[in-house]
Amino acid sequence: MSSRQAGHTERCGSVSVEIGVDGRHFKLDTAKSTYALAVTEEGYLGHAYYGSSVRHLNYDQLLRLDEYPQEPRLLLREQSRFLNVFPFEFPASGLGDQRRCALELEDAQGYPGCDLRYQDFELIRGKPALEGLPSSYASEDGALTLIILLEDPHLKARVSLYYSLFDGEEVIVRSACLENLGNTPLQLSALISASLDLEPAAYQVLSLDGSWGRERQLNLRPLGSGCLEIDSRRGISSHEHNPFIALLAPGASQHQGEVYALALCYSGNHLQRAELTEHGRVRLQAGINPATFGWTLQPGSSFCAPEAFLTYSATGLDGMTHAYHDFMRSHLLPEPFARSHRPVLANTWEAFYFNFNEDSLLKFARQAAQLGWELVVVDDGWFGERHNDESSLGDWQVNPGKFPAGLGAFARKLQDLGLSVGLWFEPEMISPNSNLYRAHPDWALQLPGRPISQCRSQYVLDLSNPAVLEYCRHSLCAVLDTAPIAYLKWDMNRSLDCAGSLYLPAGRQRELMHRYVLGVYSLLSYLRERYPRLLIEGCSGGGGRFDAGMLRYCPQIWCSDDMDVLERLYIQEGTALVYPLSTISCHVGAAQCSCTGRNWPLDLRFLSALLGGFGYELNLGALSPGELESIKGQLKLHRALESLLLCGDYHRLLSVRENGERDAWCVVSKDRREALAVLIQIKAKPNTRSLRLRLIGLDPALDYEIEGQEGCLGGDELMHCGLPLDTLGAGAQGRLWVLHAR
Repeated sequence: MSSRQAGHTERCGSVSVEIGVDGRHFKLDTAKSTYALAVTEEGYLGHAYYGSSVRHLNYDQLLRLDEYPQEPRLLLREQSRFLNVFPFEFPASGLGDQRRCALELEDAQGYPGCDLRYQDFELIRGKPALEGLPSSYASEDGALTLIILLEDPHLKARVSLYYSLFDGEEVIVRSACLENLGNTPLQLSALISASLDLEPAAYQVLSLDGSWGRERQLNLRPLGSGCLEIDSRRGISSHEHNPFIALLAPGASQHQGEVYALALCYSGNHLQRAELTEHGRVRLQAGINPATFGWTLQPGSSFCAPEAFLTYSATGLDGMTHAYHDFMRSHLLPEPFARSHRPVLANTWEAFYFNFNEDSLLKFARQAAQLGWELVVVDDGWFGERHNDESSLGDWQVNPGKFPAGLGAFARKLQDLGLSVGLWFEPEMISPNSNLYRAHPDWALQLPGRPISQCRSQYVLDLSNPAVLEYCRHSLCAVLDTAPIAYLKWDMNRSLDCAGSLYLPAGRQRELMHRYVLGVYSLLSYLRERYPRLLIEGCSGGGGRFDAGMLRYCPQIWCSDDMDVLERLYIQEGTALVYPLSTISCHVGAAQCSCTGRNWPLDLRFLSALLGGFGYELNLGALSPGELESIKGQLKLHRALESLLLCGDYHRLLSVRENGERDAWCVVSKDRREALAVLIQIKAKPNTRSLRLRLIGLDPALDYEIEGQEGCLGGDELMHCGLPLDTLGAGAQGRLWVLHAR
């Protein structure tokens, strides 16, 4: 159902959209926030307000229309100044707004500039999908979507702005689609998904930055005059900069204060930026990175920007985290995996690398079955002539020397042991030493006349080419159809350089980076539809493509190749700030971490891996009988806690990043009757007194039993006085508490 009726309010559970009587004022309300827009007499769409819920608004005052140079009587003589201060909802460049803009467009003669004026609106129930891009979803009675139409009659260009609100959620989903209504091509060089002009304040900028092995570290710094940008130009969302940005108002912290956040639902080159203007206002934006983007928009065609997930919290970072976790679990992750059981997996990589055959894998599987593991993942080395990492990517045929009776027969043997089988793939890559490359050298990304750069002895397939996509679909399905494969690990181990396409015409090479990402989404979407119960885990050299776009197809993503306990605490704190715990693949690794050389006891490795999707990366033959028994107990405990970890509210209690000694978090069920708290001590100081760990999120009126302890403690006591930590000794160690309401 759609409506263009002005002067009414449409409701959907906890959210509503109010349309002014003149059809030029729009107020979007969630349970805790208000987002407001207004159109001036000249047709400019302005951003009026975003923050805590407000019943009534004075739009003219919020837009400062009575202030110079926005006063209407001065507009003709001061239009340039007006355009440079007005809080545009979707600013376009070239005609007077000198700030960073959301739309950069040229006509057929190469002249820049776009003048967007309000035309109309439409209000629909439900949530429309974006063609070719990952989209959040909702039932028709579970969401409202406001569509605002802006047009430039000179260019014959139309922009449709989408705002979706979801019943029970505190996230507003934004996107923008550009249409060419004319008879000549338009050249698009930037289309940002969401732009937000905010009131002056001494904001701090929060981003998740790092590198391979230390992804998504919290990075908080003041926003000074000018523009702060966080981006990727690597063809993937990257290890270095996650597609997320937040602004913290003065006084904001983990549990209090105002936070504005944008998370981009995109897996390629992205840009987040915050600009502090000369008048103290802040412009916050997120979208495809214009630095590596260009698009020829033919007459009658359109281009849609990816979705951006916008949220406002008045309760600090905790409120932001809960908004994102709840929203992604309910409206982004693929069914049936959002809240359902995930098999505890054993990955063969640490045990064998490339050196295995069916007999050695079966021996490993029997040990795994005895421990209670549910899934064995054959990680690399099962295809082509893949005896090391220097060949065979693209030759996705089972190696008969390793599986003489075929993959199907091997999978059935595992089924007899009560185990499922999973496989590692790297579908986007091609080895120079492969049958595929020898047959189709033009399928690799390359710049004519220049040598192709190698990384890990591999090139990148040109996923903008339909023939390449068809080959990938066929080769993947040829394997998946021969055996009951329950899990696919989708890896991608290098950045995109030498990024030229022999398929695309010369004048459209700047489309490649985005078309590549569309190709990835096309393949994943095809697999999701054909194999709806196939569990796909995303991976990109560890955590190099951990973003909301991939989560639409992959309900979990490998967090990092670094499984060192201390490093994982840093990585997982940043990741869990935005992404649900169920999406974070956290495994128990070897005692000595290959990335750092540090040794960690098994119980501490288990506690650090509890934060997300659980599994093991171990050489079972190297474990002692005592360690094997400990693993059985770990699996039993994890199964008892899995539902809580999948669906509960996560709270950060202590950060080893801040204090250098201890890390702690808890998860509380939605009804607040069950809770889990974990503390990991990295080091201890001599001559100190005992501490207490204050929990968060419990019901103060309830009493809680703690497993393994006598008596009860009140929820109010646990939150205000805390759990005693006087039993902690020296060195690295951890504690776990499981609480049940009495």
